[in-house]
Amino acid sequence: MVTMKDIAREAGVSFMTVSNVIHGNHKKVSEKTAQRVWEIIDKMGYVPNMGARALVSRTTHLIAFAYQAIRSVEARNTMEDPFVSELVGALETEFRAAGYDMILSIFGVSDDVLETAFRWNVDGLIVTGAKQSQCQKLLHGLNKPIAFIDSRLEGSEEKPYVNVTVDDRTSARKMVRYLIEQGHRKIAFCSGMGGYLGGPDTERRQGYLDAMQEAGIEVPEDWVIKVGVTDPELHVGFNELVKRLDDFTALFFTADRTAAYMINYLKDIGIDVPKQVSVTGFDDNFYSTLVRPQLTTIRQNNVQKAQIAAQRLLSLIRKEQITDKTIYLPTRLIVRESVSSIKS
Repeated sequence: MVTMKDIAREAGVSFMTVSNVIHGNHKKVSEKTAQRVWEIIDKMGYVPNMGARALVSRTTHLIAFAYQAIRSVEARNTMEDPFVSELVGALETEFRAAGYDMILSIFGVSDDVLETAFRWNVDGLIVTGAKQSQCQKLLHGLNKPIAFIDSRLEGSEEKPYVNVTVDDRTSARKMVRYLIEQGHRKIAFCSGMGGYLGGPDTERRQGYLDAMQEAGIEVPEDWVIKVGVTDPELHVGFNELVKRLDDFTALFFTADRTAAYMINYLKDIGIDVPKQVSVTGFDDNFYSTLVRPQLTTIRQNNVQKAQIAAQRLLSLIRKEQITDKTIYLPTRLIVRESVSSIKS
C-alpha cells in the first residue's frame, strides 16, 4: 500500500509538505510543488485517508442528498423518476468538480430524515421531497448548511439554508389558461396523490383552481383526480379515469411520466390523443418527446435547479453570505402535439 511517506520520498519533499498539499493548505506550499506532489499521487495510485483528512481539516468533503419519497420506498424504484435522476446526476457533477463526494439516501414518507442526518458526518445537505414540517425540523435541529429543492419554508431567515424552486402555482395556472384559450372548459387535474399531500403538486392544484375560477368555470371536487404513483396504482387509476372520459375534453397531469403513460394507455384501447381528448404534462423531461403525440407541457430546468442548489450550498459551507434565501427559476409553456383546439 502506498503511503504519504512514499509520496514524500518520491517527490523529494517532506512528509508535512505532502500533508499540506492533500489537506489543501496551499499557503504553505508553492504551486509548482503542489502540482508535482499531485502528479506523483496520481502516478503511484495513492488514495488519501478521508477519515484522517476530516480530523485534520474538520471537514469531510461529503455532501448528503436526502430525498423524501411520497410513498414507501419499497413501493417503487425512486431512481426511475426522471425528476430525481436528473437532480442526482447534475448534483454529483457539480460536487465532484468542487472536490466533494455525494452520498444518496432515500426516505419513505414516514421516515425521519433528521434522525438519520444526525448520524451523518457531512459538510452539508441537499434535501428535496420533504414536507414543510420536516424542513423546519432539519433547519432547527441540525447545525449544518442545507440547500432545499422545491420546498416551502417560513420564518427561518437566520438559518444557513437556501431553497431553489419554481413557482408551481403560477406555472400550472399558465397551462390551464392555455387549455381554456383552446376552448377547453372540462379539464381534469390528474396527480399521483391528487395534490393533497403538500409540496409542488398542491401548489399546482391551486394554480389549476385559480385559472378555472378566473374563467368562471365551476370545478366539482371529483375533477381533481388521484391516479396513483406505482405502476399497479396507475393501471387502476387509468381504468377509473377512462370510465369518466366523456366528462372531460382535457387532462392536465402534474408529471410528464404519468401523462406519457396515459397517452400510451389510451392509444392501446383505441382512444386518439388529441382528437378525442387532450393531454398535458409538467416537467418537459425525456418522456415528453418520446411519446406520440409529443406532449404539451411546462418546462422546468432541473439541471439548472441542481446546479444552483449545489453552488449555493458550497457558498454556505464556505460561510459566505447568501442574501436570497429562496430562488425562483422560470418555467415555460412548451406547445407540442397533444392538445387540440376545440374553439367554436
